[in-house]
Amino acid sequence: MYSDKKNVLQLVALLRAHGVRRAVLCPGSRNVPLVQAFATCSGFECFSVTDERSAGFFAIGLALHVQAPVVVCCTSGSALLNLHPAVCEAFYRRVPLVVVSADRPAAWIGQMDGQTLPQPEVFRSLVKKSVNLPEIHTEEDEWFCNRLINEALLETNHHGKGPVHILSLIHISEPTRLRCI
Repeated sequence: MYSDKKNVLQLVALLRAHGVRRAVLCPGSRNVPLVQAFATCSGFECFSVTDERSAGFFAIGLALHVQAPVVVCCTSGSALLNLHPAVCEAFYRRVPLVVVSADRPAAWIGQMDGQTLPQPEVFRSLVKKSVNLPEIHTEEDEWFCNRLINEALLETNHHGKGPVHILSLIHISEPTRLRCI
């Protein structure tokens, strides 16, 4: 099975076009479309690591071994924060790490919903570039998404190597919520 999310398919296709061949995947519900796309796209060697902190450092070791950018992919919420130590290490060691995280729609952030936090700029000065991919509904959305992905991927090797963060908005139908009146 593959993802039907256009921003996810575009991301995986462009990673492949830029020569990225390895992805470290952490399980989660929000990033299922990302995991499906990596797992079903020929040309990617995927590694499953359940702990995000371990996954981040495994991805760094892999990137150093193959001398090429490696993706580490996680779900939304606090999972991303567990990658922070690895992102810091990648920044100061100049390792081309591509952090890909799934995120919820903005309306769900700050609503006392578990495992939600504002992800944009979470790594601030520890990444060379951070981009938020929109969901694609129009040709302009597709062009913009393409531009953002390319800018981030080019930055992994621009003026020295280093990590980037690509945040993919993934809208998954949320369960009906009961309200007390």
